[in-house]
Amino acid sequence: MMLYSSINTMKQCSLCLLRYPVTQIINLPYFNALECLAPNRLCFYCKALIYEKKEATLPALPQLQSIIHGGLYDINPLNNTHSALLQAFKYRRHILFGKILTASLVQHIMLQTLHKPRPDFLVIIPAHQQRLYERGFSQTRLIGQWLSSFLNIPLLPLLKRHGTPKTQAGLSKQDRLENIRDTFAVNTDIDLPDHAHIALIDDVLTTGATLTTAANAIEKVHPSTTLDAWTLLYRPLEA
Repeated sequence: MMLYSSINTMKQCSLCLLRYPVTQIINLPYFNALECLAPNRLCFYCKALIYEKKEATLPALPQLQSIIHGGLYDINPLNNTHSALLQAFKYRRHILFGKILTASLVQHIMLQTLHKPRPDFLVIIPAHQQRLYERGFSQTRLIGQWLSSFLNIPLLPLLKRHGTPKTQAGLSKQDRLENIRDTFAVNTDIDLPDHAHIALIDDVLTTGATLTTAANAIEKVHPSTTLDAWTLLYRPLEA
């Protein structure tokens, strides 16, 4: 199997968009999850970011049927590349890093859903207006839009956020639950069909408090709904 193209041309990495000699571009014919970023080629740097992963034990959240994250699991403070990428995306608007992390999530979603149906709809965890004002954009909305485009799944504005909770960073699991209690409301203008299958989208899974609260809000209004969770990064609280 030929992995490299002719050395006489230059190619562009599908993710970082930088141009490299073709001997530095690797073809991935066995995996088409990034075909939407065509052509299906990545530089070695982006490939390493996407495919480097560690096994992680995800928290059990009874409200959610399954949880998929991008595999970027890191509890070693000496190796915080993935956390740094997310921080740069979330707080400094490095959109490219968000797209790289989302591409990793796309890979895992496609592998996890090879033999089972994908969700009917995607629903993002909405940011509070104060956070939108501070950051100037919603990282979860961008993630949701990319996933919707990549996977051809409609994105629904099903959840609304109210109140002004303090940041979840540094809080214990119980404090996180208290901090966001009754934070989410369901948009009743959305005509959601019975027995809909929804994937909740968030950037980080830590204790599951945010996802649990959002799932509870949806279940109260749409009890027949099946709920999954998709996140870019799993960062356990003890990290």
